[in-house]
Amino acid sequence: MVPSIIQGLQSSIGYDFIAYGLAMMLYGISILQVYFYYMTYPEDRRLIKLYVCALFSLDTACMGMVSHALYVLLVDRWGNLPGLLTFPKTFTLEYMISCIITFMVQCWFAQRVYMVSKWRYRLVPPCLIMISALIALVAGVVFSIRLIVTGTTVFNIEETRFAKICILLGHSSATVSDILITGALCTALHSRKTPELNRIKSARAQLNLLVIYAINRGVLTIIFQILHFTTYIALHNNGNWMLWHLMEGRVYVNSTLAMLNARQYLRKHRLNGVNTVQVSGVDLVTSSPSTHEHPPSKIMSETNLEIPLKTFSYGP
Repeated sequence: MVPSIIQGLQSSIGYDFIAYGLAMMLYGISILQVYFYYMTYPEDRRLIKLYVCALFSLDTACMGMVSHALYVLLVDRWGNLPGLLTFPKTFTLEYMISCIITFMVQCWFAQRVYMVSKWRYRLVPPCLIMISALIALVAGVVFSIRLIVTGTTVFNIEETRFAKICILLGHSSATVSDILITGALCTALHSRKTPELNRIKSARAQLNLLVIYAINRGVLTIIFQILHFTTYIALHNNGNWMLWHLMEGRVYVNSTLAMLNARQYLRKHRLNGVNTVQVSGVDLVTSSPSTHEHPPSKIMSETNLEIPLKTFSYGP
């Protein structure tokens, strides 16, 4: 009995240690992205600045709680087998905050879908995205509260039917939300490719670039969600799901910050002196004598064909 417990602990703590190192690397990238954002976009509205601050603060709180949980397991409880089978409550709080981060990011992208779409029923995809994200949030919060009440033992986390239902429901709903976000963004952006717009190389390149950003972001978060709940369900009792869980929140934060900071690159893609994209509520129009009289939502081609382009806003 004891050798099997020790073997399971070695595997579980090993995955925790590796995941912690990888999560810290992603958190370091988040720090750089936040610094770049505030230094590069001081003109952004206060709302988006508060959003970035809140997102980064929650991410920082997560890493602090993970650090505390690992310190308790690896230092305070070292050599105490029963103690090593119980996770500190800070781990449960970290899981809850990670669910909140995921919900915030998915709601943020749901708003982007609504603003980019031009369909008649453009409110439907954002509502479906937010419903799926809300289900994932509720499942995660309920699971966390249950662990706080019953105790954060390995058995309560990995063996009970209630835990498996919450994990499966939460992460499958989050996966559906990410799939909807990716599909809706790509469809909305692709629908902007009118025959007139396709004649303009720079405008077409901007749309293609935005589609690539949406696909890359969606694929990455979907992979992490699927790996998290599949390893939890299929390969439990060895803690390998922690490898994906600790990095998951950092991936969501970085995906949002990357979209915000991409504006610096998008500014290089101009059409007749006017940028065709507005992101984060910031007008990307560059002053030019030849285009100063045109509003940012109207772009004139070389044949004086006026092409209305919807504003792509990647900020609250």
